[in-house]
Amino acid sequence: MFAGNTPQDLSNATTAALAKINANPNQITSNSNYLPSILVYPNPVSKNLFIDSPEPIIELELTNLMGKRIVLSQYSIGSKNSLCADISNYPTGLYILKIMTSTGEYARKIIINH
Repeated sequence: MFAGNTPQDLSNATTAALAKINANPNQITSNSNYLPSILVYPNPVSKNLFIDSPEPIIELELTNLMGKRIVLSQYSIGSKNSLCADISNYPTGLYILKIMTSTGEYARKIIINH
C-alpha cells in the first residue's frame, strides 16, 4: 500500500468515483453540470446495440479492456441522435464504449455475450 493511503482513503475514493456513475445501468452521465441521459441497451448484448442520445452523436469508440480500439465511427455534427450497432461479429467479453457529443465524452461498460 502506498504511504498515506489507508483503506478508508481508498474506500472514500472508490465511493466518490462510483457516485459519478448514474444509478440507472442503461444511462451514461458526465461529471459536468449538464447531465444528458444517453441510453445504451441492451446490456449485455448479443447482436444489436442501441444508443439514444438527446444530443447528436459525433463519435463512437469501442475498446477492449486492454485499450485496443475495436471500432471508431465518426458522424457529421448534428446527424444522428439514435444509432443501432451490429456487434454480432465481436468476441464475447467486456468492452468500453465511448460516446462523444458536443457537450462531452461519456463512457459505458458494455458486455458482449453470444
